[in-house]
Order: sequence, then structure tokens, then C-alpha cells
Amino acid sequence: SIVGIENGTGAVRVMVGGPGFENFEYNIATREPGRQTGSSFKTFVLLTALEQGNVPNDYVDGGGSFPNPGGTPDPYNIQGRGGTLTSVTTSSSNGAFVRLGEIVEQENVIDLARRLGITTPLSPELTLPLGTFEVPPMQMASAYTAIPNGGIREPWYLIDRIENAQGETIYQHTPEGTRAFSAQTA
Repeated sequence: SIVGIENGTGAVRVMVGGPGFENFEYNIATREPGRQTGSSFKTFVLLTALEQGNVPNDYVDGGGSFPNPGGTPDPYNIQGRGGTLTSVTTSSSNGAFVRLGEIVEQENVIDLARRLGITTPLSPELTLPLGTFEVPPMQMASAYTAIPNGGIREPWYLIDRIENAQGETIYQHTPEGTRAFSAQTA
């Protein structure tokens, strides 16, 4: 599936829900469970770090052994070099983002994701920063629009206006932006 949302308004401009209704009567773009977010979820960890006052040149350690009590495997061994927030983002370092998730606390990352409109179940697990859970593409695309909007989240919508047979507007979409994070964080 693919989704394209206008940043300033939340208007859905492109949506392909799957390989064709005849073969697949399920809209992957909007329906849960969605798809694994993978490294695209690292953005929420980075935004949480910036929101907490970290700056792009701050250093975060890289991969290694992470305790996983009661889980499999225990411990996790995750690769990825450390470096500045800028460099670990550029290299998409799994190990550094797992450590950063621990530093900023996964609960805070989940809180930010909720403010950005992510409604699917998330849990504060070690691998949260790696996007090992599923989110519908529409929610991810909508959440990302807050970055170029200076931290304002505009919920996605499909219908801009409805007119009756006389050409009178009987419905007009009204933007309902809310601040998800500061303009400085954006």
C-alpha cells in the first residue's frame, strides 16, 4: 500500500490500499493491524530525544548485549555503532536507537506516538525503536506530517467539501490541528 498526505492540511491525496479489490478486499493502508514500521519508527525515538532537550551533536552508545528478562532471546545482542544523534540517524544504527530508547524511556516514545495519532497497540519493549510491531500506513504517514508542520498534527481526512444539487456547500472540512511537539523539536 501507499499513502500520500498533504502536510499542511492532512488531506489524503494518494492512497492505494492493496493489489486490487478483485484480488484483495482489504485496505492495508487504513486497517489494523497494518504493517511493521521498521526503521521509520526511529523518527519517534529521535523526536522524543530532541523534545527532552538532547541536541544533534549529543553522543549515544551503540549496540551490544541488552538484558531481556523472561524473553527470548535473553540477552538480545544488537549490532550498530554509536555516535552523535545525527550520525546514528544517518546510519540508522539499530544498537544506538535501542540505547536511545532506553535513555528517553520507551513510555515517552509511546506517548509521543499517541500525540501523533498512532492508535495501534504499542508496548515499552526493548525493540520498540526498531519498529517490530504493526501500524497502518495511513497512521504513519499522518504522524510524519507534523514534522514539516512545525510540530502541529493535522488529522488525515478524505473529504474536503460536499455540495448539494444546487451547488451549495453542505459540508466543509475544518482543520483541527493540535500541537504534538514544539516547533524547535520539529
